[in-house]
Formats: sequence, structure tokens, C-alpha cells
Amino acid sequence: PIPCVPWQSQTSGQQYMVLHFNHPSFERCKIIDKHLRMIAQKNLDTMFAHVNVTKAKFLATHMKIKTLPTICCFIDGSLCDKVIGFDDLGGVDDFKTGMLAMRLARAGVIPDPATKKKSTDCVAARLRLPRHTGDR
Repeated sequence: PIPCVPWQSQTSGQQYMVLHFNHPSFERCKIIDKHLRMIAQKNLDTMFAHVNVTKAKFLATHMKIKTLPTICCFIDGSLCDKVIGFDDLGGVDDFKTGMLAMRLARAGVIPDPATKKKSTDCVAARLRLPRHTGDR
């Protein structure tokens, strides 16, 4: 199961992390959670966790979470990318798990499902974004 993490207690020391900001009554958050559980089972070197925004308002504000679901991708403790809503997943509720896996691979937090190689080209580098959490 994907643990619910308080603040940064389990994030430090993780090379790769996927953090899902969710709300327990939002159906789309439940959909993302279902897919992340499947992806997590195949990617044991990446930490997968979720945060209930109703219980972690400070963290959601700090991470500038305005849309749910939002998935934050971290490499070496730095925010590398965000998947906001379903736009990157075709904008539909019935997207395939592989589509989310490809999106996370593009962020560099899991290996590409097709090649089994992890991207070294973090989205932050491609977009020339600062690699710390406060800027995105």
C-alpha cells in the first residue's frame, strides 16, 4: 500500500519519490491512487506516497497545490515535475495505467516502461526550472 506521509518525514534520503496530493472524497484522486498503486508495485526503487490535503494544508500551500489530483515528482529531494489533473493523461477518467507510467518516466522518477531505462533528463532541466520546491 502507498503510505500517507506526514510532511517530509519519509521524503529525505529518497532518491526518487512520487507524492500524490489527494482528497478522500474526490473520485479523480481515487483513480490516480489506483493507478499509482499498480505502478508502485513494479518500481520498488521509487517511493510512492500520498498526502490528504485536508490534513496537510500547510504542505499543500507550501507546494502550491491548487488542483486535485496533483502528483509531485522528486529527484534527490528536489521537486522535478508536477502532474496536475488529468490533462497529461488524455483528460479522461479511463486512461490506461501505462499512460501515467510514461508520464512519470518522462519526469525521471521511474524507468521508461518500454526501455526499462530511467531518464536522466529531468523535466526541471528541460524547462530550465529551478530544482527546489518553492518555485513551481
